[in-house]
Amino acid sequence: MNPMDPKNDIFYLGVKALIVNLGGKLLVLQKNPKRLNQIEARWDIPGGRMQKNESLETALKREVSEETGLQNFIYMTAWIPSPLGLGGNAAPVL
Repeated sequence: MNPMDPKNDIFYLGVKALIVNLGGKLLVLQKNPKRLNQIEARWDIPGGRMQKNESLETALKREVSEETGLQNFIYMTAWIPSPLGLGGNAAPVL
């Protein structure tokens, strides 16, 4: 079974990073136009799927490093409302 095949009934967790510099500017990434379909956005913030047995913090650091090349950065934990409503009113965000 290919876990990347969207037809498979597998639930994926993902991480996203809001990266803001000291001047208050938000980092956004331009997607490769060759890999876009008509409904996808052309710009996004760094992030992606978590790997098996990976913590939120490790996944976030890996995705930021893979997509931006940043190795050392300061992060803070925030809370946002859970979009899935799975047992609680908030979900942790690193």
